[in-house]
Amino acid sequence: MGSLNAIRAALNILAQIRRFNDGAGEQLIMLRIGAHVGPCLAVTLNERLDYFGQSVNLASRLQGWRRRTRSI
Repeated sequence: MGSLNAIRAALNILAQIRRFNDGAGEQLIMLRIGAHVGPCLAVTLNERLDYFGQSVNLASRLQGWRRRTRSI
């Protein structure tokens, strides 16, 4: 259920950005989101939470695969 909520949140964020950009009359903000479900290791280093693992790496790659010129 958590992954479904994450996807819903991402789509809501994209819709809010689209409304903002439409109101501005130009694309002031562009956002790319990558999501993947799987195990990971979460650690706190130097007061910063970070995630490691194959699932995290794959999500990062998925985000990078989206064409950079495509707008939301």
